[in-house]
Amino acid sequence: MTMLTAISGLERSYGNFPREHQLATLETLEQTPDNPELEVFLSAAHKLITQWDGNKFAGLYLYGEPGTGKTHGAIGLARALHDEGAHIHYRHVPSWKPRERREESFGLEHKWKEIPPHITDWVGTRFSQPSSVEPAPFVNAVSDGGLYRPVHDKAVLVLDDYKPNARDYVATAIEAASEYGGLVIITSNYTDPFKIVEDTIQEKHHEAYMETLSERIPQMAGVASMVKNEMSAKRDALRSRVAAAFKFIHFEGRDRRIETSFWND
Repeated sequence: MTMLTAISGLERSYGNFPREHQLATLETLEQTPDNPELEVFLSAAHKLITQWDGNKFAGLYLYGEPGTGKTHGAIGLARALHDEGAHIHYRHVPSWKPRERREESFGLEHKWKEIPPHITDWVGTRFSQPSSVEPAPFVNAVSDGGLYRPVHDKAVLVLDDYKPNARDYVATAIEAASEYGGLVIITSNYTDPFKIVEDTIQEKHHEAYMETLSERIPQMAGVASMVKNEMSAKRDALRSRVAAAFKFIHFEGRDRRIETSFWND
């Protein structure tokens, strides 16, 4: 009998996969009557394994109650796609921390300012990636004798435990995958699929500020209108990508974490 390799030890896997799911496979994903859409997930997984070749953007959003197998299913599918030649990248969304840059103010004090998520967080060149840094999931070029040549590998990004406050972070990942032709698999406990397409509090505040500014300074009305149109176009583009590429699957049933607790004999 062949010993199964932990997914973090596979040749084309990158990221800190949760230890309890290191050996997760689709075959070991428990099927129970209280999780009827599991068959839908397995059918979608089979289609991705047999038909997705890495040049068409696709997405899966696995949502529902805790402990119903979402992460197990996502990593099991990632392992199966790795067997078909895909590169697998894992990110635990709550562990993501915004990048910051230090700014100097009046030469007397320093302050830290958050850098907004950008598509370049997810798309990069292999040649420029230091060995100590995880490569970007969606690679657009490799070095060939000092020259860059385009590549189009099969790239899979697993975003585990999505929460709405990470909307912008996930949105840029979807934008990158859409440009590249990658696959994004998202798990979440939020049963209202993709609050990602709603306006964030920051966006609402920004729009309100621009409206107030244009009322006080009429000359700013044109700028405020342009900013509002740009934000609206960005949201519309995201909605279009999500509607066209994502399949939503609801995981239900009992919390299996309780059943597999260390304290249960």
